[in-house]
Amino acid sequence: MYLLCLTLLSISTLSSAIPTTTKNVVVYRYGDPIDIQCKSDVSSSWGPGPICKQTGKGMQFLYGIDGNQECGWEIDSQKTMNYIRSLLNAEANLVCRIAMTPDEFPFYIPFTIPLWGKDEVDHVHVGIHLNFIFHAEKGKIVAVAAYPVREPVIQHGVNGSILQLHGPSKWFQSHTFRDYIIEHAAPSPNEMMQVVAFWGGFTLVSTLTVASTFYLFVLKPHILQSVPGGQQKKDG
Repeated sequence: MYLLCLTLLSISTLSSAIPTTTKNVVVYRYGDPIDIQCKSDVSSSWGPGPICKQTGKGMQFLYGIDGNQECGWEIDSQKTMNYIRSLLNAEANLVCRIAMTPDEFPFYIPFTIPLWGKDEVDHVHVGIHLNFIFHAEKGKIVAVAAYPVREPVIQHGVNGSILQLHGPSKWFQSHTFRDYIIEHAAPSPNEMMQVVAFWGGFTLVSTLTVASTFYLFVLKPHILQSVPGGQQKKDG
């Protein structure tokens, strides 16, 4: 019994000694809104983009949730018109990025949003269907891509019109093309240590309890019976 009490005291001391100030890893939760950033056609700085006429904000996606993107990109100036012409002629790229995690200072995954069509003298023809695919695991985005898909009709664009960009977004599991599986965030080191300490202590206590019971009710009587005069000494 003394050994059992000492073991319980040691386990209690070990559990209380585990640090509780370990910083948890910041990850996305299922359904979290995710904004993309793009290089502006006006400056080289990062910002929301393209700006959608419907919301006044950049494109947004939901972590782990397949959906459909609708974004009206307004050709609101001659400068924007010239920028779209340069995209169609492959003279410029709509360079974008997305945060791998929602940390304060995250790593970013770069990608481009390609536009295709034809540049005419007084207008443009633009393919407006885009597919977006994401690869993610354990609350982190590991890859993203966007690509155009030809539709029977492409949009006629002039200064003042709105390009109705649209298309599905699809999430895949890790580095595969399997459907994304809803995952729980990985436990923090502190949580892992607590689990290990609990199950280690539980296993040790259970083993000692079984061993003590076996000794008292099975092994000890057998030893006493096997020693000459042992049973008489016990009875005496």
